[in-house]
Amino acid sequence: MLLAERVFEQQRVGIELLLQFGEFERLWLDERGVMRIGFANLDLRSLLIVFKLADLFLSGSGLFGSIG
Repeated sequence: MLLAERVFEQQRVGIELLLQFGEFERLWLDERGVMRIGFANLDLRSLLIVFKLADLFLSGSGLFGSIG
């Protein structure tokens, strides 16, 4: 009986490590998805800035007043 308990204890540690690794991998994948969304928002904000700058210069006001 003691030998069986000893083997079980040794295998239990390996199984716990595998379960923790699976949980860590799942959390990492979730965080990666959040990071992807953050980058998408950053791209949209930079695109919005480009459109606002283009609108500013195309309207003729520019940074230093009207052109011409």
